[in-house]
Amino acid sequence: MVKNTKGGSGAKKFGRKFQNTGNTHALRYSSDPAEIYACCAKIYGGPNIEVKCVDGYSRLCIMRNKFRGRGKRDNVISVGTWLLIGLREFESVKEGKKQTCDLLEVYKDSDKQKLQQHEVNTEWKLLKEIKNINENIKEIDDDESFEFSDKNPNDIIDLINNKSTTMIKAVNDDEEDVDVDDI
Repeated sequence: MVKNTKGGSGAKKFGRKFQNTGNTHALRYSSDPAEIYACCAKIYGGPNIEVKCVDGYSRLCIMRNKFRGRGKRDNVISVGTWLLIGLREFESVKEGKKQTCDLLEVYKDSDKQKLQQHEVNTEWKLLKEIKNINENIKEIDDDESFEFSDKNPNDIIDLINNKSTTMIKAVNDDEEDVDVDDI
């Protein structure tokens, strides 16, 4: 959009406040012991996600508005996304509850290689397994099919023992036919 040089009634009607400049993405590394690498395991809704951290703990992560609103284009979070989280050292954890942490950085798929090369002492196996587990669960759900039958337990036991894929129930001839005109 052209910059307004004269002002007044010849000015453009809309501001340029949402126009992005070509920022180069600098990769952020963990610089503090309270900053831990994690992977998104579940998305609960709103600002809440469950993350599995490199140290083996599962934590509740709170997303800031920076990662949720208009600027989420480069920060899309899905299951298996690698994250940098900040621990809340000032909070005490209640028994039976998960520790709360804050989201600091979202890594793209292209950043994962650079991150692994820079942080040599980190155990990356835990983060890689989460993505693989979710892919396997989707494959299992697609392959399975359901078979329905009535609640007669003898038919269900016969179905299990025969391992047949279909079950046909014969109509009993001893039942009386219902005449619709009589109703």
